[in-house]
Amino acid sequence: MKISVGINGFKEYSNLEKREKFCIESLLKFKNSNKNVELYNICFKEENIKYDNFTTLNKLTKKSDCLIREYYNKNNRENDYYSRQSEIDNNTKHLPSVKEIFDVLASTDCDYFLFLNNDIILSNRLLKELEDDVESYVISRLNIQDIDSLNDIPKPNSYSVHGYDAFFIKKETWLRIRGNFDDYILGRFYWDTFFATIFNLFSNCKIINKLPAVCFHIDHPASYNTECIEHFYTGNMFNTNLFVSNIWFTYVYSIPMKRVKQQVEMPLPNEKELEKQYFSQFNQNILFNKDFKKLDVTNNKDYDLFIPLHPKDEVKLPYVIEHATKHLNYKNIFVCSPYNISNKITDTNISYINDKDILDIPDTSFIGFRPNWIYQQFLKLSFNLSSNQYYFVLDADTVIIKDLSLFENDSPIWYYGGIQNHLPYFLFNKKIFNLDKSLDHTGIGDVGFFNKNIVQSFLNYTGCSSFKDLLYMVGKKTSPFFHFSEYETYANFVNTYYPDLYTFKKIKQVNKGRDLNLKETPDWTAKDIEDVIAEYSNTDKQILSLHSWKI
Repeated sequence: MKISVGINGFKEYSNLEKREKFCIESLLKFKNSNKNVELYNICFKEENIKYDNFTTLNKLTKKSDCLIREYYNKNNRENDYYSRQSEIDNNTKHLPSVKEIFDVLASTDCDYFLFLNNDIILSNRLLKELEDDVESYVISRLNIQDIDSLNDIPKPNSYSVHGYDAFFIKKETWLRIRGNFDDYILGRFYWDTFFATIFNLFSNCKIINKLPAVCFHIDHPASYNTECIEHFYTGNMFNTNLFVSNIWFTYVYSIPMKRVKQQVEMPLPNEKELEKQYFSQFNQNILFNKDFKKLDVTNNKDYDLFIPLHPKDEVKLPYVIEHATKHLNYKNIFVCSPYNISNKITDTNISYINDKDILDIPDTSFIGFRPNWIYQQFLKLSFNLSSNQYYFVLDADTVIIKDLSLFENDSPIWYYGGIQNHLPYFLFNKKIFNLDKSLDHTGIGDVGFFNKNIVQSFLNYTGCSSFKDLLYMVGKKTSPFFHFSEYETYANFVNTYYPDLYTFKKIKQVNKGRDLNLKETPDWTAKDIEDVIAEYSNTDKQILSLHSWKI
């Protein structure tokens, strides 16, 4: 078993603190006793920090200040960023993305890689903790009093039972699940707990937080400003990710914190069983037929347009059709709704169909989360009335304001929107369909260019005979923290099983939303829609999404 061990050393050896030198010394001992271990220092491109018997990999490019600025801009919080700009850790150094560090380690010749903080003392005892079927290990530290030599017997202060300073990962596993990780900054709030949560949810993970310890940390005063913007960035990312933060804090206060309350260092009698049960709560009987039939895809570039319509969006439909006609090169339009549309646009190439013509589900109340929304997603996937193999789904609140090509050379284009990593979608795909997130970006963009043969291939993949059967099987499994996305599922299925077929492009989108549940919020009018179209028609934006939210 080849093991790559990495740290992020950013200071010359002569400038290291004693505890940091102990880290390096312990790793050299680890290497000397294990011939298949290689040591690496992972640092930024412009750095060239060298330690004896370490290979320097100065390949990091993502810097904390750029990540933070991008995050605030993405969330339209530029003022919040600039008001705290002077707090970027006193501008003393750039901090790296942990995800990028893991990517660099995974690019080395190894079967497993280990990353640890650069003041952690590693014990060779780690290898005794390895198990054949475990893919990832998240490792807590034992805080100890100061020592003068690694030969000293450490005097323990406390066990950090719910913080992690080392991660030992199967390379194959990281490459499979890396898309679920965000760019957390090394050494700042929650990066380790976020990573630990994802490893526990998406891989067979073992938590090492018991005596005898496998890594040690000499207690020392904090050397950074806890009010700096980097902490604000990582804390905000974690706490606004309601899925991960809920999973993590429930776990912490239900299991390891009980040790702290009882003032014991060792796991409680049933702690490991509780951990296993807790993180496996989303496990399901996977719908995955490994011998599924994958259908061929046509070279014909003809496609039809499919528009699912909810009554609240009927006022927008004329504009959706008008601008689709102007900016797309479709053959026919199918408008699908659960009711009779009052003001139909009549045209020989427009067909009005009922939801039941596609997927006849008399009662959707069995669907555990947002039944109408999940049902509409299955309508998009199971649409098969087109004579063409390709069909372009355009939500009835989405107006195209620029010419939109759906092919680049011979490759169909899948458009995706802004940065998001909504983990309930990907956990659902993994636990229900054994489908990993294989894209570095979202698959959601309020439009979707589907191929009927690929959709049928996905159905074959699930082993179900129809989408009606599939919906009945999975609908009741959905919840606020575990649910389906037709766009994420299709995009990642395509990227996995039809690699290099689609070109993925980020669409230039404007989102306008109105919460109609608020009495003071008016519904969209024709003039409102025309004003927004006029406002953005001379910009570089390609689509307008004019949302209306109503329970």
